[in-house]
Order: sequence, then C-alpha cells, then structure tokens
Amino acid sequence: MSKKIRILSVILCFCLTISYGLSFISAAEDNEVAVVAETPTEALINNKTAYVNGEDVNIRSTYSTSGQSLGKVSFEYVTVSASYTFSDGKVWYKVTYGSITGYMYGYYVHIIEPVVPEGTFAEQLATFPESYHASLNLLHQLYPNWNFVADNINIDFATAVYNEGLGHRKLVNMTGDGISWRALGPENYNWTTGKWNTYSGNWTDASKEVIEYYMDPRNFLDATSIYMFMQQSYSEGTASETELAEFVADSYLGKGFPADQDEEKYGGSYVKIILEAAKQANINPYVLASTLILEQGREGKSDLISGTTEKYPGYYNFFNYKASGDDVILNGLKYAKEQGWDSRSKSIIGGAKLYAKGYIAIGQDTYYYKDFDVQDASPYTHQYAQSIYDHRSSAKLIREVYMDKKNLALTFRIPVYKNMYEKAPAYPTENDTLNNYYFNEISVDGLSPAFSRYTQSYKLSVSKDTTVYVKVPSTARYSGNTTYALKKGTNTVKLAVRSQSGYDNYYTLTVTAAADCTLTISTDAKKIMRGDANGDDTIDIIDLAAIRLHILGKRKLTGNNLDCADANNDGTIDIIDLAAVRLNILGKLTLN
Repeated sequence: MSKKIRILSVILCFCLTISYGLSFISAAEDNEVAVVAETPTEALINNKTAYVNGEDVNIRSTYSTSGQSLGKVSFEYVTVSASYTFSDGKVWYKVTYGSITGYMYGYYVHIIEPVVPEGTFAEQLATFPESYHASLNLLHQLYPNWNFVADNINIDFATAVYNEGLGHRKLVNMTGDGISWRALGPENYNWTTGKWNTYSGNWTDASKEVIEYYMDPRNFLDATSIYMFMQQSYSEGTASETELAEFVADSYLGKGFPADQDEEKYGGSYVKIILEAAKQANINPYVLASTLILEQGREGKSDLISGTTEKYPGYYNFFNYKASGDDVILNGLKYAKEQGWDSRSKSIIGGAKLYAKGYIAIGQDTYYYKDFDVQDASPYTHQYAQSIYDHRSSAKLIREVYMDKKNLALTFRIPVYKNMYEKAPAYPTENDTLNNYYFNEISVDGLSPAFSRYTQSYKLSVSKDTTVYVKVPSTARYSGNTTYALKKGTNTVKLAVRSQSGYDNYYTLTVTAAADCTLTISTDAKKIMRGDANGDDTIDIIDLAAIRLHILGKRKLTGNNLDCADANNDGTIDIIDLAAVRLNILGKLTLN
C-alpha cells in the first residue's frame, strides 16, 4: 500500500480552477504520446502550481517518451516553469516535484488559476478553517457536484492524538515501516532489552508523529485520499450490476462460485449478493465490495471463506468477525456457525448488517470515522482497524470506482478538530533510527516528583542560581536553551530532547524562584563532593548533622545531597559515611 502522500502547500489569494479537461487516467504510461524530432515552441511559466491528474505519470529527462523516467507522480501537486508546444498541438511541461525537475506530458498537467468561489460551494467553504480552503477549492474544480460538510469535533486535536496513542489503538508494521515510526513509550518499548512489544502479529505501536500525520484531515484532501471522508450510506442507483462487476473483475468477487453452493437466486454471483446486501444493510455497494476485498485479499483464498474446513464445513465468515486469538480461522468459523452463516450469501448479507449496525448506524459513516472514533460520548472505544493507515488504504481502493464519475453528487464529511495546528503535520520521517526523545536523567535538588523517563512535568523551588543536570540517550541530543533568566515567582521552563530521527520532545519544569536568578541546564556529568550533604561545597559539622538526621529518619536527604552524603560511594547512607565525614573534618581522612 502506498503511504507516502505528500500534499504540497498551495498558497493562493482566492480559490482555484483548472485549465485543462478533467478526466482521470489510471494508466498514465499508456496515454503518453511520443513526439516527432522537432524543436517545440517554448513559453516560460512563472512557477505556477499544477495538479497531476493521473496515476504513475512519468517525469522524464526530456519532452518526449524517449526520455528517461526520473520519477513518477500520482494525483499530487507539482510546480510548472515552462511549456513546450509541438506542431501537432501536443504540449509538455517542465515541472518540479520535490527534488526532481523534468518534463511531463501535458495531458495530465492541470494548471491552477485564481477564481472566486460562488454559490453553494462558497457557503460550504466558509464553514471550514482557512487551512482547508486551497485543497477543497481544487477538488471542487475537479468534481463540481461534490458536497463538503465540516464536521466540528469537540476535542482538541492534540488530545485526540494523545488518546489514539494509548492502549495499542494505532499500530505500524515491524517489517514494512521504518523504525522511526515506532513508539518508545512505557507500553511500547523495553529500554533494557531494546525490544518492542508486538500485537496482532508483526505490529507495534505507532509514534505520536505518525498518529498526528494520519489523523489530520488536511493531509488527505486530494483526489485519491478524499474518499476516506465519503459518506457510506446506501443510495439507490449508486451502482448497476454491470458497473459493480467491472469494479471487482480482478478479484475473487469477480470470479463467482458454483451456483449449486448457494441459494439459486444468486446464481453463483458475488455481485448479486453484494447488491442485495447493500440494500438490506443501507451500505454503498462499492464500500461493501471494497471491504470484502480488504478483508480477504484479491484472491480470496482464506479458509474463513472456503467452506471446506474439517471442523466447520459449509460455514463462511467474509468479514472476519471474531477471527482472532490463538486460532484465527477456527474462532472466526465458530462465530459464523453461531450466526448461522452456512452459505456465502448469508455470511455477506448478515455480516453487512452487523457492519452497518456497528458503524454506519451510529455515525461512523466514513472510513475515517471507522478508524478514528472521535464523535461520540465515549471516544476511541469503537474502532475498526489498528493499522494507522487503514483509512488511507481503503480510500485508495474506492477511488478506482469514482475517479471517472465527475457528475456524481457525493457527500464528504470532513473532521475539524478544536485547536488544530496552524499547518498540517509533515509526512513523518521514515528511516531505521530510533525515535529516542526521552531523558535518561534530570538531576537537581528539590525536583518533584522524582525523575522518571516518561514523566514530563515537574516542579522545582530555587533560591539562587541553580544548575539542572540532564542526560540523554547516546543517539539523541539536548536541543533546548542552556540558560533561563528566572524572575521571582513562578516560571515555566521547557527542556527539549531531539531524537536521532529528528523530532523534539519537551519536558516542563515549573520553577518557583525566591528571587531573580539563573537556571543553567548542563549535559556535563554531575559533580559529586562526597560528604557535602547540604551542597554548599564545604564539608563541616552541618553535613555531619544532616547525615545523622537522615540515618535517624528525621530529615531525609534527596537528589544531589543524597548522592553526596554517600561518603564511601557504596550506595548506602549509614554510620560508615558518618564516620568518614567526621574523620575528614578532623583532618585524618581526605574525601574526594
């Protein structure tokens, strides 16, 4: 599955329009037209933004199909700097996409020009924040009959991201995804063994950066991913038998099955069963077919739908309900028998009804809301898939149905969270380095609570210039300020750790200062003066008294003072340390 969808920022004064025809082409290579050996007419274009309206469209080394392919672009934005027109009317463009600059056949290149929105679309646009407008404008030009609904979610975006990161709700693949995508929190990673916890096979928890990227709707307002927001309810006339058959032709659903293995009225046709299931369950038939392909794969070879297992012959579970645990197949078929799914049609129609009851009927009427339960009174508790990019994969599959149907009046319900970031999060860095942005230690007298790697808020009281000692993992670095000018009263200090993969994580110190002073953050090793139990850089009877009171349990030492009280460095504060400090004061023993 393709995960790397990058939406380049389109900064326009008004709205958007397109300067060419708008038919989607799914096999771009077949539609490039070779040009004769001639010098075309060149026209410079002032770096305009354009949309590539096709899949796997080549960027070539020259304006001809004979040019080497430098890369491919699918349904994304490029920057155009020149056009090249040939005598037969064919046009090529010089384009830039990321770090690649080359030439693209003009059939797929749709240059964006400013235009003022009007009518119903202008009203719809006004309900969205400004950061949504550029992408929605483009989609409106491609599909003028589409309806966009702003779903206002009563949750802060950062809060939603945090909660989706709990309880193994969102996972990444240990084989297919980079190490930098994996979370290193207490539920996710063992810092002693260097191993991740795994779930559902070869999956582990997704990092915060990955979750926030895939949760932010603005990252998916393009002609491929937009279908994750498409309303999935059934509408009469959505699909004919012929149209649905074309959609599933290259899958097991297109091959059918022997007619004598199911009710006579379906004649061995999955397509007929799906159309009936869609009506009874109030689900878009394309969504239903897509789900069956996603659950069983294009070949449909799982024993959950073979009907030939020894223990549960003749039973089917097309939606993989209850197919989990130690024996996925038997558990799924046991559930199928309990439901009475002793035919393909019963399994598909019955499963579709459960799907509708479990999701569509309660407002989870889009792929996005199925995977991110953020609308009801108990959010995050009812989610279809743990895979962080499941909604995007589903959208890509359903796009194949609609990319040529420009006149359909589809409705898209697009979330708008409270307090969204000013810009959509960038595509997360994907490599094989750790996202290790946690301190190994924060050390200063009076820190409360005691330091723990995953505790990120602390309190501290100071009366003079003070040094805070911090340690980071060997492949990370401290990335915050090294000095803070404190004012008398309450101060907020942010300590930042930058991971090997380039992300910052922040720890907060709420510092109460008795007077104006300076707080210094040091990554150097903390200096220990053995026997200096009160931290005044002198060993005297005050230190002797402090150690005695600690041993008696009357006034416990903490932090650096506790370390210094361990005069013989054996990890225990006892009468041996008391004796060592007394001898040091008498000049009979030299500590440090």
